[in-house]
Amino acid sequence: MQCSHGNGRTAAPALPFRLRLGRARAFCIHTCSPHSTRSVKLARATLAKDWTSDVQSARAVAFSELFDILPTMISLPVTKREGKESAGALRKGSIMPAVFYGPKEASTAIAIPLPAFERVWRESGETTIITLTGVGEPKEVLIQDVSQHPVTGTPLHADFYVLEKGKKIEIAVPIEFEGVAPAEKEGGVVVKVLHEIEIKVAPVELPQYLTVDISSLEAIGDHITVAQVKLPPSAELMTDPEEIVVSITEQKIIEEMPTKPPTDEELAAAEGATAPVEGADAGDEKKE
Repeated sequence: MQCSHGNGRTAAPALPFRLRLGRARAFCIHTCSPHSTRSVKLARATLAKDWTSDVQSARAVAFSELFDILPTMISLPVTKREGKESAGALRKGSIMPAVFYGPKEASTAIAIPLPAFERVWRESGETTIITLTGVGEPKEVLIQDVSQHPVTGTPLHADFYVLEKGKKIEIAVPIEFEGVAPAEKEGGVVVKVLHEIEIKVAPVELPQYLTVDISSLEAIGDHITVAQVKLPPSAELMTDPEEIVVSITEQKIIEEMPTKPPTDEELAAAEGATAPVEGADAGDEKKE
């Protein structure tokens, strides 16, 4: 291949550099150029930088998908309660009374439009960070507790726990089971022992749930322990790692034992116990 610079040198063919992640790029590096070494270094540096950025982005996406972490915080507007209206009066106007508190936050009574809270609660549950706005600076919180109407299930009151910046939070994260255990086809029974695992984790890595795949349970006695459950990188396990999450047990069939007919001796004994005593009637007649 003749160099385009016209000096008679043979130029190296274009070297394609393609990334699996991000945009595909191609660089043409000519050995005939006095700046070829510099161009190579620049091209490599550009590739390395782009590759690192793409890998980090891919890891973040994969981590988010693995633990079902919401990409953005959910915002919830609130107002401070001054105590002029009772809780019952607020509820009649579709306003729910609530409170937030935390390690560095005094307990503060607030009011929230009920439809807005129900939407956020439905989307987030109790393991997603919510941003409360409208009372001073925005506050990152978790739903700590929700009181509901015993008949309708309508939320009546909520407690929000304000997170401390730079601190891990200790929380019980629900478990979501997936897959089918091959042992079930052999007559085994899947026994789900735990339904949540307690961890201490950075708020940005707080998962909505932890996934446990039971497709590896192939035989009676197979089980999965807490230590085998995948956790976010910053998570510290608070539940006993040896505790069983799910196991396969043998199906027990209880059969009714057939009843044996009574023997002649048993029948005779039963008849003897119920037969009248001889002479009893005669004695009664004499007394009369």
